[in-house]
Amino acid sequence: KKVDQETPPLLINYNNRCRCKIGFSGTHCETNIDDCIGHRCQNNATCLDGVNNYTCNCSPGFTGRYCETRLHYCTDYNPCQNGGECVTDPATGYSPKQNEFWAFKRPCMNGGSCIDGIGSYTCQCRPGYTGRLCERLEMASLIMDVPDAAVNRGVCTHHECLNGGRCIQEGSEYRCQCLAGYEGKKCEKLTQVGFYDDSFARIETSRIYPSGNITMEMATQQRQGLLLYAGNASAYLIMSLFNGYIRFSYSLGVAPGANGYTYVKINDGKFHTVQAIINRETVTLSVDGMAKTISATYVADAVARSVDALSEAIYIGTLPAAKRDDMQSNVNIRETFSFGGCVKRMLVNGKLVNFKLSDPTNRRLIAGCPAFAKPANPCEKPNLCKNRGVCQPRVEQPAGYRCKCRPNFTGRNCEEKACKRLASREYYTDPETGCRSRRKLKIRRCQGTCLRSTGYCCQPKRLRHRMIKFLCPGGRRITKRVTLVRRCGCAPCGRHNLYSYWYHRTRARR
Repeated sequence: KKVDQETPPLLINYNNRCRCKIGFSGTHCETNIDDCIGHRCQNNATCLDGVNNYTCNCSPGFTGRYCETRLHYCTDYNPCQNGGECVTDPATGYSPKQNEFWAFKRPCMNGGSCIDGIGSYTCQCRPGYTGRLCERLEMASLIMDVPDAAVNRGVCTHHECLNGGRCIQEGSEYRCQCLAGYEGKKCEKLTQVGFYDDSFARIETSRIYPSGNITMEMATQQRQGLLLYAGNASAYLIMSLFNGYIRFSYSLGVAPGANGYTYVKINDGKFHTVQAIINRETVTLSVDGMAKTISATYVADAVARSVDALSEAIYIGTLPAAKRDDMQSNVNIRETFSFGGCVKRMLVNGKLVNFKLSDPTNRRLIAGCPAFAKPANPCEKPNLCKNRGVCQPRVEQPAGYRCKCRPNFTGRNCEEKACKRLASREYYTDPETGCRSRRKLKIRRCQGTCLRSTGYCCQPKRLRHRMIKFLCPGGRRITKRVTLVRRCGCAPCGRHNLYSYWYHRTRARR
């Protein structure tokens, strides 16, 4: 095939790829990795991203690499202005002579504002709170209907959401809305992580021999790569990708180890459940419920010498350099780079794994898996479609969904009636005799289109019958039975029209 000489080689040779320097990622290493994800800055410090590092911009009153050290006033830092003298008070650590330390101490509670004075301060409380430090609810708030938004406006002021979690107020309580990858009441657990080609995570674990269970939900689009390694060069459990299949190897100290392959490929970018069950010399590996079992050679002396290695840490992804070199020298494994994908959830012996970005034993992990994120399904919101409408996800719709409404309803969320009953009080004129009712009647008419229900018409669904007194031209008085509409709705247009039925039945009786 003739190739245009001006075409970049990267577009021609599909076997090439960019091996990025530390701190960058992307197909062409064009993205500076956000190192502030999972940062360790403390005490409300601001994280400033760099290249493979970050710095913490400390809040007033703190110092240190992670702003973890509080400044000692009058010794490390003199906050006094306008010639004020800083004198340490043994009881509080501050001097009554300095005028601006209150901003650092922040004594006001429940979102109150601190107003500085000369040698003192006052707290300006939010609505619904009182007390010197705004620490008490006002009595009026306890006996009157004061909106939560006014009374509990300070609930999130002292929240405990971790790892960038956002505090969401719910009445007098709050909940933490976690960033991608985190979960837990305070967003304290990182359960979903992404891996680059050179990423790895070290997991301290309990024994997986003589019995153990490793379960993970994972996704990848790579054909090759190391997925899991436990043990050493003699006793080990290894899982790796080979042409999209999982190749797993198991040894109890006697070479060669046992090898096997799964029945299905997993490099389709979708999440799969991978489970390894160890029972002495056998390992059963299943992918989405399809299992394959292999057995390692069992020699008692060799097992006694080697199985302690299976109680050491488990590595997900690639390995540290020293351990990787040892594995290549003694174990017949081709793949030394990571599988490059996402682990959504992992359990070892039933215990959920909490990954830690700041752990120095881990390398280049990403919180969450944006590349494998499942599009949000708006239909998971409760009661999105009203009046028993059925929610259907639709990517082409601006809102991402459409509501399939019942025949009598319409609107984006089936919130409106398609067939409405319009009522008014007026005199009723009999179309046959021309006589007019002596009193005004409550007349109801059906109006609507039932557009969302093809084949349905807006028509009466329930009628009532009344004997009405009429005054006719010439002074003649008559009493006649009249059929009136009580309820309207959408009904199949082909069905018998109730109004017509009762209209003709009334005529026949006369």
